[in-house]
Amino acid sequence: MRYFLLLVLLSPFLTSAQSISGKIIDNRGQAIPYASIYVKGSTFGTSANNDGAYRLTLDPGNYEIIFSAIGYKQSVQFINFSAID
Repeated sequence: MRYFLLLVLLSPFLTSAQSISGKIIDNRGQAIPYASIYVKGSTFGTSANNDGAYRLTLDPGNYEIIFSAIGYKQSVQFINFSAID
């Protein structure tokens, strides 16, 4: 099974919601288009575009983010967003 790598950038906004964004790539550096990115156990999620780029906006809290694409092993990242004062 092939593996994929992901780049995650954390970007706080001036509101309490924050976002994660990045680009889904494989182990050769090639973009993985239309990969799924979602919060485990919820209905929050998004899909990467045809260049593998994505953005997901979430409220403060602890999240288990799932990255998946057909033909690739699923990847899990744990994210902790703190409230912005």
